[in-house]
Amino acid sequence: YVYDHREGAVPSWRSRRGLLLWDESFGLFQHAPETIGTTDAVWARGNGWALVALARAADALDAPYTGNRYDQVITREEMRDLLRTAAASLLDRRTPDGGWPSHLSQPDPCPVAETSGTALLTFFLTRGVNEGWLERDVYEPVVMQAMSVLMRRVDAEGVVRGIQPPDTGPGCGS
Repeated sequence: YVYDHREGAVPSWRSRRGLLLWDESFGLFQHAPETIGTTDAVWARGNGWALVALARAADALDAPYTGNRYDQVITREEMRDLLRTAAASLLDRRTPDGGWPSHLSQPDPCPVAETSGTALLTFFLTRGVNEGWLERDVYEPVVMQAMSVLMRRVDAEGVVRGIQPPDTGPGCGS
């Protein structure tokens, strides 16, 4: 992916295989192309959306691609490798209560779990454990602790608390 900072510039791709917002230094996705390589916006909810979608998309990659539309394609195993990298990165970014902060690269301003990001990341890890591409003995305790956080976020009336407001990017949930 080539990002052109000039106003009105249209991004161009070197290949359809480009991982776009993937940041190798974190093993997670950034919020915007210009933040790759920085600690500006490694957003839990955004990573949750991307990782859940990619985990689901990997199911469609059973057969090798035989078309000629793209010069390169990602295989199911390459996708699983990327997902395992992200899962490993998430292990070190948890909050003390066992969830994930809204800002994965800068947890100190909001050192408590954000509910929507924690829910998405928990679903992602659970899927990996259940499908066998994540190690059960490593990730199941993480999933169970995160589920405990999520269960405590629903009050007696069914109201879910601790969700970051929409349209704010990484920040503290309310």
